[in-house]
Amino acid sequence: MPQLVQDTLLVVVPFKDATGFEYRVGDRALLRLGSVRQAALAHPEWFRQEHAPVEVDVEWLRDLHERAEAQYAKAVKEGGARRERERGEELKVSEQARQSSDRLEHRYQQEQADRKKREQELHAQKERQRVEAVIGRSGFNINP
Repeated sequence: MPQLVQDTLLVVVPFKDATGFEYRVGDRALLRLGSVRQAALAHPEWFRQEHAPVEVDVEWLRDLHERAEAQYAKAVKEGGARRERERGEELKVSEQARQSSDRLEHRYQQEQADRKKREQELHAQKERQRVEAVIGRSGFNINP
């Protein structure tokens, strides 16, 4: 005895699904598509199950639809959780980068302050040498 095909339905009445896709008589409508499942639940007379062209088993189709919707909801929920984890990771990386940048900025400012202090010391030393040279040329004796 042939098995029923459980991934497609045979179209016996032309129709358009909720997405606007047009099905003609003889087409095989994929049950993995929510719009096809919804149309089949609303109008089971438009379809037949293949290998034994019988009317659509509405209970089987309803169960299939509910499982597919639950799978979709689970995937959406897991996708949301994944996106939250990714945002957390991104925030952590961003915070680490900011801290690293802050450390670099602090180090740069410290180096600039040290450079300025060295320049001031060098300037003071040159000024002292200039003043001492002037004093030495003028003959001033600063030791009595």
